Amino acid sequence: KNPKRMIERLHEKGKKLVLWQIPVFKGMEPGRVSEQLDMDKEYALEHGLLVMNKAGTPYEIPTGDWFEGSYLPDFTNEETKKFWFQISEEQVLFSRAGYAGASGTPILWAGDHQSTNDELKNVLRAALSAAMSGILFWSFDIGGFAGPLPSIDLYRRSTQMAVFSPIMQWHSEPDGGQFRELMPGSDGNNERSPWNVALAYGQPEFIEEMRYWHTLREELLAYIYQTAQIAVRESKPMMRPLVYDFQEDSNVINLEDEYLFGNSMLVAPLMEENQTSRKVYLPKGQWFDFFTYKCYEGEKWIDSDPETKLPVYVKSGTTIQMKQDGKNKIFL
Repeated sequence: KNPKRMIERLHEKGKKLVLWQIPVFKGMEPGRVSEQLDMDKEYALEHGLLVMNKAGTPYEIPTGDWFEGSYLPDFTNEETKKFWFQISEEQVLFSRAGYAGASGTPILWAGDHQSTNDELKNVLRAALSAAMSGILFWSFDIGGFAGPLPSIDLYRRSTQMAVFSPIMQWHSEPDGGQFRELMPGSDGNNERSPWNVALAYGQPEFIEEMRYWHTLREELLAYIYQTAQIAVRESKPMMRPLVYDFQEDSNVINLEDEYLFGNSMLVAPLMEENQTSRKVYLPKGQWFDFFTYKCYEGEKWIDSDPETKLPVYVKSGTTIQMKQDGKNKIFL
């Protein structure tokens, strides 16, 4: 009810808010009015900032399409760019589609996938394919976006993978959204927050389990930030298939369910329902289990330790800077 105060409270807690803005002048639903939007549309029309029909009228997104009735900014016009991007001091482009040159887009994400195990596998496969096309930063929706809620275990495994990915987020189809007929969501609240998933399955303890993984993400921010800097400086994707770094190793050529997260971490997500262990290939060198510190020799397959929280391995000789109390994880 008070967005301004909500944002102030976030800032007080050291959190920054990112507004997700679709590049249209929105066509409002019946009964909804926005005085600012009306003024923006009028200004854009008067100053020639819109995509126009041959008849000289503003082009509108057709009925039945996403954001129907909306006007499109004409970004081929330099004045449109100035108008649009002066609204906030910092911006980031977040896209789910592209063409040659899309690697210059700051963040790509996997799109509106469903909450199924097969879709999680497809998402990872897409991420590694994107990396081979030069995509530096990539993201996906924890637990999926559309259809019925994910199972508790799918949400758990999806969250774990998201911790060790460039961008960690959940995002879901709203009730009555665009996929309401094609793949209906859950009755009532369809959003994919940890607390809603816990509520839907009657497992309040699940919130604390998810808190562990979100806290771990916060702990890893220094490593993630350093990795992001390297990605920009060297044009090297943060999340990439093993063949990217180990091109002489024939064992990794077709490996689609493991990846490197930065220069020092190897992640082998649990891709099957209720899976606690899996086969993992470790390339040349010594690798330490991130959680147990157990050491493994590379260039061979291993069975991941069922007692570890997630198959994540760190290259020998690495120091992972952790946020809490300035403590580091040292793997020698």
